[in-house]
Amino acid sequence: SFDYLGSFPAPAAVLGVGGAMATTPIGNHWKTPLTAALLKIVGLPLFTALVALPFNLGRRELLILLIFASAPCAAGGYVIARKMGGGGRLGASAIFMSTVLSVISLSAIIAWYGW
Repeated sequence: SFDYLGSFPAPAAVLGVGGAMATTPIGNHWKTPLTAALLKIVGLPLFTALVALPFNLGRRELLILLIFASAPCAAGGYVIARKMGGGGRLGASAIFMSTVLSVISLSAIIAWYGW
């Protein structure tokens, strides 16, 4: 059915990222994806917190904003990069690094909320 076909793109994108990572030697090409991942995982939550401060949000609302801001990059970025002839492997590396780094950032944000 169409519902089954509609649920397939996200897992297919994740498989594509995994396949690209399996064939991508990082070597000396780790600086650009790491910079992109750090901007997404550290820079965006800090910017979000600075923008949210004047609104006097409660801790719960701020927690929700920060969790969304520090979530890892979506696998859709890899699909778009490949489709447009861009750096699919670079995108896959950035997605992988942001996923690994998000474990630290999300844990820190949740620990701050519990504090």
